[in-house]
Parts: sequence; C-alpha cells; structure tokens
Amino acid sequence: MHFLINSKKTWTRLRRLACSPRLAAILFRQVGTLARDTPQLPPLTPREREVLELIDSGLMKKEIASALSIELTTVKNHVHHILEKLGVTHRAAAAAKVRKLGHGSKDLHPQG
Repeated sequence: MHFLINSKKTWTRLRRLACSPRLAAILFRQVGTLARDTPQLPPLTPREREVLELIDSGLMKKEIASALSIELTTVKNHVHHILEKLGVTHRAAAAAKVRKLGHGSKDLHPQG
C-alpha cells in the first residue's frame, strides 16, 4: 500500500493508525452486523420522497397534486408505489413507518 502514498510523513502517520488484523476483523464484523440490523427506508424516487413528505405533513391527494403541479392520477400512482415499497396499506401507515425508521421530512431529501 505504501507505493500509493508519495510522502514518507503521510505513510508514517497512516502506520500509527493501523490496528492488528484480528482487531480489524472484529471491527468489520461489528460494522456489518450494525448495518444489517439498522432498518432502512426502501429506495424511493425523488418525486415519491416529495409526495411522502407531503403525506407526512397531512396533505390530501388533491392538495398534493396542487402543491406539486401534477395530475391527481399521478399522485395516486406515486402513493400506490410508496405504499407498495413500504409494505403498508394506507397513507397514515406510510408516514408512521417513515417516522418509526427514524426519518423525518428533512431526511426524505438526501443532500447530494
């Protein structure tokens, strides 16, 4: 690995941060376990995230259509896909599930 680092000073610093292979294996196993045990929000499209945020704030389908300047049927399609992806049967359950997973409205729009 040291051939990728062009500074002896940088290499020396990195070597001080190194840990034993046994400790590294234990840490990687623990990180993997935590990642598997953490419930995740299923992947939603950016528009589905917008619709879900508006559902969570209490808007009805017509109000969502108006707020996003889209057709009511489009909102219905988005809501259907959201419910399907979240594995719930109604809008209130979708909003509750998102909150239960620890995601608020601000978390629905990842910074990119």
